Amino acid sequence: FPYATLFRSAIARTVVLALFLDARVALKKFFVEAVTEREFNDTLRFLAVIFVILPVLPDGGYGPYEFFNPRRVWMFVILVCSINWLGYFLQKFLGGNEGLRWTAILGGVASTTAATSAFARQCQEEPERTPDYARAAVLANAVQFPRIYALILVISPALAAASIVPLAAMTVAGLALALWPRRNGENLKPSKPDVKLGNPFHLVPALKFGAAFAIIRLVVRASSEQFGEGGVLSASFIGGSIDVDAIVFSVSGLLKDGQLATATAVGGVFLALIANAAFKSFLAYSGGNREFGKKVLTGFALMFTAGAGVWALQFARG
Repeated sequence: FPYATLFRSAIARTVVLALFLDARVALKKFFVEAVTEREFNDTLRFLAVIFVILPVLPDGGYGPYEFFNPRRVWMFVILVCSINWLGYFLQKFLGGNEGLRWTAILGGVASTTAATSAFARQCQEEPERTPDYARAAVLANAVQFPRIYALILVISPALAAASIVPLAAMTVAGLALALWPRRNGENLKPSKPDVKLGNPFHLVPALKFGAAFAIIRLVVRASSEQFGEGGVLSASFIGGSIDVDAIVFSVSGLLKDGQLATATAVGGVFLALIANAAFKSFLAYSGGNREFGKKVLTGFALMFTAGAGVWALQFARG
């Protein structure tokens, strides 16, 4: 049996190698003509962050309250680097607006916190494109709500039914703000030369984000240890600042087990989202510039106002 597995693995590797050899001319042409030496070197550094550093990091808690998990913190560093790297090449090959929108959508699916941090950093390099990066950040955070709904639906259909309307309202509000045409005609043209590109790999901003994540994790762990949960809503607000998905899973499970009322469960989800939005607003102001932070905060205010309004109407009628 082991020999059969090794034999199949060897065959698979041979086929992959043959495909690469067959495409060597096209690959050489691509790397010579489409990718610069700096882009190639930065891509190697980016891959090293994933395949060289990550495997050797321990997966365990260290420090006070075991708040520091090297592997988990480094995963967030990889997320920020990935969004920077992916956004760079999407904008290079697709053009300004199109590449930025796809970066925002993919960033919203992967991590809205990492996406917001990445767009804030890009504002420092290209302050003249701050409105475009702010729209991208709002778009990424609007994509978050359908993703959260999908998680809820898997665990607790009852909570999904109760939260679909406010989450949909928040999604629509965010998409409207992110995609609404500008009145002053400042939208980027689709031509690729109009896009000013920096570098595809930035490690220092990603490390700063990882440090911020670790510090907030320490605060959450210390608060939980010293004061207890303090109720589902307070725990949702504290924990949601760094990990919305964990709160969604916890609240959905409590509702499914009959330990929580539907209204309280919905409130817990939205408090986690609000706390997470507050943290991302801080990242927008501290990592970007004042205009970027203001626009991102305005986007959050619009989305949560829409969600709170329909939520209030929904439970008032119920």
